[in-house]
Amino acid sequence: MLNKNRNRRRHERSRADWEYLFAIEINHKGKKIISEVKDISCGGLMCKVNQNIQPGKEVKIAFLIPGYTTTGVKFHRVENKGLVVRCEHFPEVHDMNCHRLGIAFQNLCKKDKGVIEKFVQYAQGVEKILEKKSKKPALHVERNCVMTRF
Repeated sequence: MLNKNRNRRRHERSRADWEYLFAIEINHKGKKIISEVKDISCGGLMCKVNQNIQPGKEVKIAFLIPGYTTTGVKFHRVENKGLVVRCEHFPEVHDMNCHRLGIAFQNLCKKDKGVIEKFVQYAQGVEKILEKKSKKPALHVERNCVMTRF
């Protein structure tokens, strides 16, 4: 089912780099790549990497996603296989080895999907509040860094 925006995405998507820095570990051909998630949905995510990984390649991913509760923030670990669906050079970055990597989740479990859905809903609500306050799109918000050991 397509969302209301008439774009081609099947799931609502939200920026993931506005409050917490999501560190992600990508395992490709036995090599570990540490990056940060830029946006996320129940269908997949986009991150920056320093190498070109061809679409169609399978990767293993692991990351922590924040869940907001009445008592604070609780982090949920997501481990999944993903399929690279897009790898494009970042034209706005002068580093010629910087790529946008789109990864589609493969067989995401119900619990992980629920945590991601809740995060996306929360993040979209915060983005709307920030945009309304500043009367322009929220481009940068001070964020906390999630440090984790993979």
